[in-house]
Amino acid sequence: MQEIADSDAIKLESDLSKAIKNHPKKIIVLTHVPPFREACLYQGEVSGDDWLPFFSSKVMGDLLFKYAGNNPSINFLVLCGHTHSKTCYQPLNNLIVKVGGADYHHPEVQELIYI
Repeated sequence: MQEIADSDAIKLESDLSKAIKNHPKKIIVLTHVPPFREACLYQGEVSGDDWLPFFSSKVMGDLLFKYAGNNPSINFLVLCGHTHSKTCYQPLNNLIVKVGGADYHHPEVQELIYI
């Protein structure tokens, strides 16, 4: 699991570096696994420590926190799922993580994003 998370973070860092050079106002990141503990809910509670490595990617969260912190003029929106519990977590003014709610075999639109 750690190798996959590290590989994904390396790829995201490369993509973010390229994107930032274009001076965007907003960057939208799509990832299956939530990048922060606070965004990993199970039955309304933050996932326990035993299960957290399977439901979150700390390395991804650290990376996003660094890039958002170093680029306060860019709004970062992170869209993810995996936990099936809808939540929104905002660790920085310019970094919002939205986890979509889901029931197996019943996909639904979470929201519309207008750019």
